[in-house]
Amino acid sequence: MSIRVVQVDESQKDEPGVEEAVTTIGGLTLTTYARLERVDDYDEKTVEDVVEIRMLIPVEDEDADEDSGSPYIFNTAVIDLGPASVKAYLKAIAPFADKARLVTATSKSPAPAGRTSRGSSRELTEWGHRAKKWLRGAGHEVKDRGQVPRALEEIYVKNNPEDPKPE
Repeated sequence: MSIRVVQVDESQKDEPGVEEAVTTIGGLTLTTYARLERVDDYDEKTVEDVVEIRMLIPVEDEDADEDSGSPYIFNTAVIDLGPASVKAYLKAIAPFADKARLVTATSKSPAPAGRTSRGSSRELTEWGHRAKKWLRGAGHEVKDRGQVPRALEEIYVKNNPEDPKPE
């Protein structure tokens, strides 16, 4: 949560939210008073009802190659917003949120590192490379990056029953 420390004079020391701070510097004891205020990270205004918003922010991965599967890495970020900023945020993301698929957790414990519900990341990546290579050789157009489209996966699996997609 974003907090701003606002120093106040001694006449305000008994107001709600004001705290005393005692510091010793060079043998002198100083007493000051301050109020802690919640701050909207976007407009930097003081507000009482701040909401913490968590988001994933895609950033181009300069080290990405054909094997990585995605040209982006996703940074998790947190921002504290007051009611007006939350409204503006929701309006800005609305066109994307309206088209998005909701993700629900299936378990309270995270999957072991490097694994997905459909097998290990490495197994899927290697299988994807084999499928793309075969599909190109069979005359299908396949992008270098990203997953093999489902229709093309089915063609590959039908023609290569000895190499099923990892589950």
